[in-house]
Amino acid sequence: MGGYYGKGLPGKTKGLYASWVRRYGRCEYSNQATDNLNCAHILSRTFSRTHCDPRNTFCLSASQHAKFTQNPLDFAAWVLQSEVGQYVDAMREKAYATRPKFDWYAEYDFVKYLSDNNIGLKDARENYELYRSMI
Repeated sequence: MGGYYGKGLPGKTKGLYASWVRRYGRCEYSNQATDNLNCAHILSRTFSRTHCDPRNTFCLSASQHAKFTQNPLDFAAWVLQSEVGQYVDAMREKAYATRPKFDWYAEYDFVKYLSDNNIGLKDARENYELYRSMI
């Protein structure tokens, strides 16, 4: 599943990130492998600071993503009981931060590092600060 992620470096970064998330290869809700996977965000994609943060995303089947989009309370309940639930408060704080100025060049380098080094989604969540420091 591809899509339009915008123009310029932000679009390139978001597209690479979504592709990297889908490489997980299965829906994190059902644990079923499928060819139709989506990069699903906990906090809105409109927040640049958390858009490409593995602690703010899941790999979901397209059908499960649609179900959660139509039933946000079910999604919220599932997120909070999932392994990613522990990051919700930090992601909310990060999303609303205004300093330092957001840097799409650094974000692209981070996403490219994850992709080029075949770092898995769960590993990237658990070791986010370590991988972030390596770019």
